Amino acid sequence: QPQPQRQAAVGLSPVFSELALPDLDEPAVAPGGRGAQHLLLLPYSLRPGVRYSFSLEVRQAESQPGSVAITPPRAVLSAAILTVEVERPPSGGRVLSSPSNGTELLTRFSFSAPGWRDAQLPLSFSFGYAPSLGGSGGGGSGSSIHSNTGGSFRSGGDYSALRSLARQTEAATPLASSSASSITSAVLPAGEWTVWLTVADALGSATHSASEAPIAVRRGAGELSADRLRGELSA
Repeated sequence: QPQPQRQAAVGLSPVFSELALPDLDEPAVAPGGRGAQHLLLLPYSLRPGVRYSFSLEVRQAESQPGSVAITPPRAVLSAAILTVEVERPPSGGRVLSSPSNGTELLTRFSFSAPGWRDAQLPLSFSFGYAPSLGGSGGGGSGSSIHSNTGGSFRSGGDYSALRSLARQTEAATPLASSSASSITSAVLPAGEWTVWLTVADALGSATHSASEAPIAVRRGAGELSADRLRGELSA
């Protein structure tokens, strides 16, 4: 006995919300589209703190020439609904650095991340630096983005901008290993740098944030001794 051909389609709606929804047929949101057997949502497609209902319908496919139709074409064979809530990432904090300028490999800069809050403790902090935009060496100016299982969705679908900021954070040179400490210090090479922070909660939901002002690091007037250089780099 021939088996019916099936086609799957997924729908999406917010629960208790009137938010603009991401388009499941938009490759920047769901590369395989709503008709794929496995629905894949890319990061920054859903808004943190919002509950969404995913509806799945399996329908009878259109009959092929010469085939026997067991059920009417497009008839619903099965349906299901799954409701999920996108976890909120840490929020409310800043990225601070001091001093605002110094000399390469001589000035020790201090970095801190005060004010971050989240219900899922403990938090972990990862600091890094990258060339600032408009400087000799790119970053942001007090910007922050969120990433988690669903990510962060903005009305209008500004996915490329969000992912660009995420790539900048991932490309930053680490200043220290991820830890529970919200402070660290380091010496920096010459250039103009933005400090990037990733703060994550116990469930792995994270916020990426950039310092409000770049750090200007000038070249030293003379050469460092080998012992001094080794000491600064190992501190």
